[in-house]
Amino acid sequence: MSIINSINGKDYYNYAVDVISGKIVAGKLIKLAAQRFLDDLNDDRFYFDYQKVDEAIEFIQIFKHYTGSHNGKPFVLLS
Repeated sequence: MSIINSINGKDYYNYAVDVISGKIVAGKLIKLAAQRFLDDLNDDRFYFDYQKVDEAIEFIQIFKHYTGSHNGKPFVLLS
């Protein structure tokens, strides 16, 4: 099974696709990073463990900001 089939619909994949398509306005460096991410998914030299990514996103969202206007609010990586 292709990794693209496994992550199609995931927020991080959709974000990269939307940046490249122009649906999300982004600067040059973000566009390059999004393109590199998509290119690397198709490169057999790399293994992308999407389940680990999902676990990391869930874990990070446990933490809360402790200063500023977001004090007490959880980190939201994807919306």
